[in-house]
Amino acid sequence: MTFSIQEDYLGSLRTINLVPNGQNEAVTNENKLEYIMYYADYLLNKKVRVQIQAFVEGLQMVIKKEHLSIFFSDEIQLLISGGID
Repeated sequence: MTFSIQEDYLGSLRTINLVPNGQNEAVTNENKLEYIMYYADYLLNKKVRVQIQAFVEGLQMVIKKEHLSIFFSDEIQLLISGGID
C-alpha cells in the first residue's frame, strides 16, 4: 500500500497521489495515521471541491453573501435540509 489511491474516472483507472510522489511512498505502521489523515482530507475536501464551489456559487446567487454571514453553519444546514424530525 502506498500514499496513493486508484480511482475509476469515466471508466478508466487513474492514480491519485495523496502526497507528492505518493505512489512511491509505502504506508507503514509508523505512518498509517498520516495516511488516514491524507485519505480523509482527499475524500472530504479535495474530491468534492468542484461540487462544493458550484453549490456555494449557486447559493450565493439566491442569497447574498452578507446575508448568509449572519447564520452559523448548523443553522444554514438546518435551513437547507428542511428541519429536524
